[in-house]
Amino acid sequence: MKEATKYTKARNLLECNQLNTSPRNTRPHETSLAKVIRRKNVKNISDFTNDAIKKAELTKSNEINQNLPIILDTSHLPGPLCMNRLKNLGIFDQLDTQSGFLRKESSTIEGRSKIVKKLLPSNSIACLYTASWIWLGGQFPDSLDILSNGHYRRRPYGHPIHVYTRKIIDNDYVKIGDLFVTTPTRTICDIVLTKTESDSENTIRFNTIRTIMENYTINIYDCAKILQDNHHFPSSVAARAWMENIIYSMKNRTSKKAK
Repeated sequence: MKEATKYTKARNLLECNQLNTSPRNTRPHETSLAKVIRRKNVKNISDFTNDAIKKAELTKSNEINQNLPIILDTSHLPGPLCMNRLKNLGIFDQLDTQSGFLRKESSTIEGRSKIVKKLLPSNSIACLYTASWIWLGGQFPDSLDILSNGHYRRRPYGHPIHVYTRKIIDNDYVKIGDLFVTTPTRTICDIVLTKTESDSENTIRFNTIRTIMENYTINIYDCAKILQDNHHFPSSVAARAWMENIIYSMKNRTSKKAK
C-alpha cells in the first residue's frame, strides 16, 4: 500500500513538473510520457527514466553514425593509435595507416559497394578480386581491380589501381547503388583469365572461385560458355583449360560423394 502511494505521488510530481500545475486534476492534460507511465503501470520511475535515457543515447548514436562518412580518417578519429585500438576490438578496418571504415559498414553487399565507390575512378567497373570482395566480404584487397579504358597512377588510400581493358557486355555487370560491378559469373571468368605468379596465389584464386560458386549457386558451365564465346580474351586458351580442370575435379568430387 505504501509503495502504491509512493508511486502515485511520484507520478503526480512528474506530471506536475512537466505541466507546471498542481497535483490535482492533471489527468486531462497529462503528457505523453506520463501516459506511458500510467498505461504501462510502471512502479519504478528510475527504471523507466533509465530506459528512456538508454533509448535517447541509442538514437543519438545512430544519428551520429548516419552523419559520419563511409571512409574515416584522422579528421574523424584521434589518430593511428585509436584506429589500431578499434581494429583490435573488431570495430574498424584500416585501408592505410591514416584511414579506414567501420566494420559494420562492410557487413552487406550494399555497404561494401559504397566503400569501393569512394575509391574507384568514375565510369569504371569493379572486377576480379575487388568485385569478389563486394560479393563475399572478408579482408579488403590490397589493390583495386577495374575494367576501364583509362590509365590511373594515383593510389587511393594506398591501394594501386589495376586496369583491365577486357570487353564486357551489359549482361556481365550490374549496378549496386552508384557502383558498377561484374556479376558473380563474370567475376569468376575474370579471375580465371588472370595468371598467378605463385602457388599461394593460385590457391587464393581457386578458393575465391569455389566460394563464389557455392554462395551464388553458379553453374561453372556458364563461366566456361563466356570464355568459349569470347576468344578475344587474353589467355583465354589457358583459362578454358584451367576451367576444364575445375569441372573435372568437381565431377570427381560429386561422384565420390554419391558412392
